[in-house]
Amino acid sequence: MNVVSNINKELNKPEFFPRLIALVLSTLLIGFAPSSIALGVLSFFSLWYTIVSKRKIKLQFELLIPISIYVLFVLTLFWTINIDLTIKGLERTISLCVVPIIFLILPKFNLDRTKLVLEYFTKANL
Repeated sequence: MNVVSNINKELNKPEFFPRLIALVLSTLLIGFAPSSIALGVLSFFSLWYTIVSKRKIKLQFELLIPISIYVLFVLTLFWTINIDLTIKGLERTISLCVVPIIFLILPKFNLDRTKLVLEYFTKANL
């Protein structure tokens, strides 16, 4: 239980999620695999935070637009010629659906946390 309590302590620090978001942004420049791993880590800890804190999710229209676009991509499976290529394309664009869900369940970002994201992103890319 000590590990779980340490993780929960880290999750409650105000700089934890800005660091993870800066990591995801920094790995976008490297390639598909590192950015997918970073996005997976951010997704995991976002879900963990939501489950542990029993936070209520408020739907925001702006974040539902990319999710609906991804649903439209999924619907293209019905009229595609090459299903294998379509599934491969859906795998590569899954972040279009995952990122808005992450921002729906993350705690609200204020100006200070936004500045932290930019600061960590800048330091990581120097």
